[in-house]
Amino acid sequence: MSSLLASPRRRRRLAWTGSLVAVVAGAAWLTVELDQRAQGDKPSSAQPVPEQVAEPAPAAEKPIVVTPAVRREVGSTVAAFVRTAVVRRDLGSAWELASPLMRAGVTRGDWNRGDLPVFPYPAAKLQDSSWRLTYVDGQHLGVDVTMFPKPRSGGLRLVYTARLSPSETAGDRRWLVDWWYPNVTLGSEEAPTNGKGKAARDEPVLTYGKARLSGRWLLVPVALFSLLLLVPAVMIARGARARRRADRLYRAAARR
Repeated sequence: MSSLLASPRRRRRLAWTGSLVAVVAGAAWLTVELDQRAQGDKPSSAQPVPEQVAEPAPAAEKPIVVTPAVRREVGSTVAAFVRTAVVRRDLGSAWELASPLMRAGVTRGDWNRGDLPVFPYPAAKLQDSSWRLTYVDGQHLGVDVTMFPKPRSGGLRLVYTARLSPSETAGDRRWLVDWWYPNVTLGSEEAPTNGKGKAARDEPVLTYGKARLSGRWLLVPVALFSLLLLVPAVMIARGARARRRADRLYRAAARR
């Protein structure tokens, strides 16, 4: 043993070998220690895992079915809203017909003073009104409401677009107005009647008067047809003139 350590070269080799073994042994011990700690942090397979219970999804609202009763309810709200909010009369009653969406940003005092989000129609020029259903979106109904002016009043035939939603209180369902804004003006035509002097309701109102085509427009197809005939005639005439000129040149050359 003493002879083995007597050589400086061998002593250096043994020192390097021992250091390498110590480093390897330390790394192995550290790996095992970390693995054991990680295993200790994991829950045991024998421990029960708490079951996650999914919360039930909220039930979707069924779309409204437009029955004759619903049409009567909607028609009653539309007529009452025209008589109050649109013509600016009895605004206290009109407030009860407005939904929270329409009331948002409007105080009761402003509403009663006529400062409400509804474009007015002159009461003195109104003869009657008519409405029709335009769409059903879940619990919302869209309608077009036409205002018919009195004859020779100078009023306009104005169409509003509105949306209504149901509101139930103690089992009593009412329809409230979410919004109401002017959509189109159709001129100052009188209201179509149902034979009793009243405007026909639930009739399509977005119709325009019969248009008459001006006689000047008939000149367009006549001009096009004349052009189709004129172009070939010009080409034929030019071809005949070229042939006559060629014949004259040929006869003149033959006489020389």
